[in-house]
Amino acid sequence: MTLYASQVDLSSLPHQSTVDRAKSILDGLSRGENHNTYRGKRMHYDRCVISIPVGYRYRLLLLAERGSYVVIDVMSHERYNNIKTIQKRVKQVKRNWIH
Repeated sequence: MTLYASQVDLSSLPHQSTVDRAKSILDGLSRGENHNTYRGKRMHYDRCVISIPVGYRYRLLLLAERGSYVVIDVMSHERYNNIKTIQKRVKQVKRNWIH
């Protein structure tokens, strides 16, 4: 898979070790390694969204589309949990609205 990561901002990461880990993951993905190599998991609310842990408190979110990875963001686990909750709620509202 091809990696598109031109807009990745790692300045919000607090420690150099976390920045290094994120760069290592991005380098591996750009070399064609699979997201599973880094314990990446597809999100249940949208199977195109992949979450990869970057250390204990941060996550790298990717969009897997047409044979490519597109970086969505690198964020704290706290922010990641809020996004997950919002996505679940949006899906639930859409499902209820259609039926």
